Amino acid sequence: MLDLTECWIVTINLVGGREILINPAKRHQITDSMDLVGLAQQLQTADNFTKANTTNKLIVIVDQIRYLQEQAKKILEEANRAQQLHHVACNFKKIPGNIYYLYEKIPSQERLFSMLSPSDWGRSCPYSFLGAFKLQYDMSWTPFEKIQEKEEDLQLINRIIQGAQDSSKMQDPFAFRITDVSHQTDHSAAH
Repeated sequence: MLDLTECWIVTINLVGGREILINPAKRHQITDSMDLVGLAQQLQTADNFTKANTTNKLIVIVDQIRYLQEQAKKILEEANRAQQLHHVACNFKKIPGNIYYLYEKIPSQERLFSMLSPSDWGRSCPYSFLGAFKLQYDMSWTPFEKIQEKEEDLQLINRIIQGAQDSSKMQDPFAFRITDVSHQTDHSAAH
């Protein structure tokens, strides 16, 4: 154990004004200059490790900020798309859970929704097909090619909620396999 009554605090300018404890009994003795160099190297190493650790932690935060910025951009783009789709001409009441087909009138470029898919129209379709969208129950729109992914996400969320609500199960509702959250990239989009 370090006895502070036998130590003095001395400022050594060789290491940038750092305060170092030395033994007062040895303060008048001639010491090996390598002891001071070794001490200075140890302090420099500690400073380098502190800087590296701080840098690594800040890199994680910077990555999180970038991820959040990307998520915010994605949310704003989805909101913009939803707003545009809600304002598309439609001669029927849109019901959540249904898929609607977006068309454009060729000469006027006016967009409209239809309940008929391009295959329902066949060759007699008078419009240019732009895409299919499912109206979700939260009134958001999911592009046809992402419907399966969205439904898998919702099923996973429902399992988590059910696990949290079911007090008879002694399992962690967040303990699910990585495969539960992975999405297949090859979804067939048959319009």
